[in-house]
Amino acid sequence: MKTHLSFALAVLLSITGCSYYKIKSRTNPNVDLKKYNTIYVGWLDLGPERWATYNYATQKEWLALLDKVNQSAVPSYFKEAFPDKTVLISKTPNDKPPADSLYIKFTNAAFMYNDDVLSVAIHCIDGKSKQELSAISVRLKADYKLYYAGFSFDNRVTNSILLLATFIKEHVI
Repeated sequence: MKTHLSFALAVLLSITGCSYYKIKSRTNPNVDLKKYNTIYVGWLDLGPERWATYNYATQKEWLALLDKVNQSAVPSYFKEAFPDKTVLISKTPNDKPPADSLYIKFTNAAFMYNDDVLSVAIHCIDGKSKQELSAISVRLKADYKLYYAGFSFDNRVTNSILLLATFIKEHVI
């Protein structure tokens, strides 16, 4: 089902000519990251303190969404996007990547509630040398009207993770 959803998203975007992303900045766009067999996806931190910003009654409810995103949506969509790679996922914000991996680290992540936009910086780091190979700052338009069967805030955030995995597959690795 998820594979069909990703395929439908790609087809819809290509037919309509719509772009679901806007690149704000990029370093080393021509670096070859395909040689890595293992991809370690870091924790997507949307800010544990932002619960009131998104109209959650308690911080505990907001933290539950962050855990759901990082422990369910991120693994699911990234493993689907990279079926020919070993995809490992951070289980906590402080987990460390294995040395033989390409570490995908997220910084400055924020979901713009009124615009349905995930803004995030994506850093590609060699796990062994700890050297940053490439970085890209992007805004992803999580247009729930087209791509996700649900209007809730949780579903729009989850849909932005699908777009993040799709973007990394198409434009980063």
